[in-house]
Amino acid sequence: MSAQPECTGSIESHEIRWPWSRFTPHLSERRILLVTVDLLVLNAILAGRLLITGRIELVWSSLGQNMVWFLVFNLLWSTIASALEAYELTVAAVPFESIFHTVQAYLVTTGIYLLIPIAAPPFDRQLVWFGQVGGSLLALAVWRLIYAHLIIQPIFRRRVMIIGAGSAGRIAVGLLRHHATANHHIVGFIDDDPGKQDTVIEGIGVLGPSDDLLDLAARTGATDIVLAISHTIRPQLFATLLRCQEQGYIVAPLPILYEELSGRMPVAHLDRDWWTIWQNPPSPLRRLYRSVKRLVDLVVALLALGLIALPGLLIALAIRLDSPGPIFYRQTRIGRGGRPITVTKFRTMIASAEADGRPRWAQAGDERITRVGRWLRRARLDEWPQFLNLLDGTMALIGPRPERPAFVEQLNAEIPCYQARHLVRPGLTGWAQVQYQYGQSVDDARIKLEYDLYYIKHEGPYLDLLVLIRTVRAVLRLEGR
Repeated sequence: MSAQPECTGSIESHEIRWPWSRFTPHLSERRILLVTVDLLVLNAILAGRLLITGRIELVWSSLGQNMVWFLVFNLLWSTIASALEAYELTVAAVPFESIFHTVQAYLVTTGIYLLIPIAAPPFDRQLVWFGQVGGSLLALAVWRLIYAHLIIQPIFRRRVMIIGAGSAGRIAVGLLRHHATANHHIVGFIDDDPGKQDTVIEGIGVLGPSDDLLDLAARTGATDIVLAISHTIRPQLFATLLRCQEQGYIVAPLPILYEELSGRMPVAHLDRDWWTIWQNPPSPLRRLYRSVKRLVDLVVALLALGLIALPGLLIALAIRLDSPGPIFYRQTRIGRGGRPITVTKFRTMIASAEADGRPRWAQAGDERITRVGRWLRRARLDEWPQFLNLLDGTMALIGPRPERPAFVEQLNAEIPCYQARHLVRPGLTGWAQVQYQYGQSVDDARIKLEYDLYYIKHEGPYLDLLVLIRTVRAVLRLEGR
């Protein structure tokens, strides 16, 4: 969804006080609203079907005995809808996209729900069941249309004032326009540079210095203040920001906003704020999570290696018939703690792809990729042998993808904090893989690092589940390269 430049070059255009501005819902509150109404609609229709078929009665004892039907459905819906982007606010603000993602999530949820006979009500009276499906889709579509129509109205948009009209301020503008066009309106910059007063930067007016922050925030009806400066803030500005918070304004540094909107960590702003990625110190729960994750890796590896044995033989035969060379391709990559590991993949390139010994970034339409290899990459089947790495513990199912030593050396020199991605075991798939395209350059590596650092900071069962579901979707859509 493209955004039109918001040219606000003078204070006069914001003289009117917006009395309702403090009551506009925050981003997290919008997601809660979406989830709550979705679940109310879906549970009401599910309960209606069960009442019609006589499976439950409107008494607490009957509802309590069959509560598992509702719990499983709610858990499935919440997880799958999140993974399929039904709760992405930029998606929810566009009617067609919102309905498409919501319908997709409902159909997938219903399909999986019916495959769990112990936790789902019996499939009976088909007419009533199809009525539930049709009624749910219609109700969800109507609700999402209402939400998308209302949320773009000025009364519901957060009004953002950005402190700092330099490079960080321009990053904030781009971030808000790209990720939150329908949810935010930028009212102006605050900057102490006399040369920037009453100028327009990125279509946004510089309204005044930080000494006038409280007055300007009130006059523009601001709800949020983004701190986008690259130098240490003055004590006077710090005190003013505290007063802003006391008066109900949401004050957020640029890195926090960046995380919330993009699902990434801003590498360019971590050189002075390295410890922001250490907000999850070791704890009993975190150690338990890591232990359970390792156990899951072992179980998945054993099951997968058994299931892919026969298909793996067919893939090996196809590789051998398609082009001369070995079936498997082994590479040294960098794992946890910066230690080298050996990764095995099905060969997807010609045997002489790097005959000169010089590693190269893979490119879109790379002529070195074989015919069979192109299909293996699109379906990500070339990664199958790496289940062996899950067994020996050098890799996990989910984590940052391991990179080659030559690229790591280059990227360490060019990108701040690049070595931080080695804090955890590399993964067969990861947050960066499901959120971004195949890396082809240093700039791509920088963006993928931002996703990797976000995963390291927020890793947990929920984020792992999102990655798994989106990986399955990418495989089914043949989105790999």
